[in-house]
Amino acid sequence: MKHKMSELFFEAGKFIASFFISFAFFSWLFSYFSFFNWATAYISSIYLSFLGISSNILIVQNFPTIVSKYFSASIIELCSGKLEIAFIAAALLSSFDRKINYRLWGVLVGLILVFLLNPLRIVISLLAFHSLDLSTYSLFHNILFRISLIFFLIIFYYLWYLNFLNFSKMREMAKSI
Repeated sequence: MKHKMSELFFEAGKFIASFFISFAFFSWLFSYFSFFNWATAYISSIYLSFLGISSNILIVQNFPTIVSKYFSASIIELCSGKLEIAFIAAALLSSFDRKINYRLWGVLVGLILVFLLNPLRIVISLLAFHSLDLSTYSLFHNILFRISLIFFLIIFYYLWYLNFLNFSKMREMAKSI
């Protein structure tokens, strides 16, 4: 029993250490790429067009900025999804008890989900700006906005870890396309 418990603590420690090192590495690495900011801005703009809101993307203080007649919003580092991608990649790749192929597929699916959900989160935030007073909007944007995607990624990780996500079927479907 004592040996089993120390083995569990060792595995947990290995996961935590690997997670923090990987998260720091990915955060540092992604900081050199503006691709994430631009992709988030473009996808957000596409979502807005689905809602009938015309927008353009301009460069304002070196950040892509979504501009419409209703608002102007710069996609700064914290809005780009970089931290969320670093978070899910670090968690999945640190799960050493799963096969590497399964971890890599998880990272790919997680990356796609962040690229689809983060701009949705931004659009919801932009739409909320017009219907909320400034203090409520500030709470919405600064707390709920940031927590929402991390919460979703934790659920994604949980489902992935428990094998509820069957990537074998996804790969077969992708091959048939």
